[in-house]
Amino acid sequence: MNKLVKDISDNDLIIMCNEIYEWKNTGVLNQKGLLRKLFNEHEGKYVFIKPLEDEVIMEAHSRFKNVVKLLFVVNPSLYVK
Repeated sequence: MNKLVKDISDNDLIIMCNEIYEWKNTGVLNQKGLLRKLFNEHEGKYVFIKPLEDEVIMEAHSRFKNVVKLLFVVNPSLYVK
């Protein structure tokens, strides 16, 4: 896992996950959002934004998996359509 993504604060990671979620639902990435900013700051490392998106999501899995499990167990109907 990239140290860059590991060093992101929990709050910023949540913001980026929300940006990714909106991007997936609308097809439009917030050009002024944190994900785009991080991508632009590390342009040499990332040719495409998809690898950064994947790293952010994997880091969120790592940090928040117990929260996700709890939410799902408490009320699965909110997450399964």
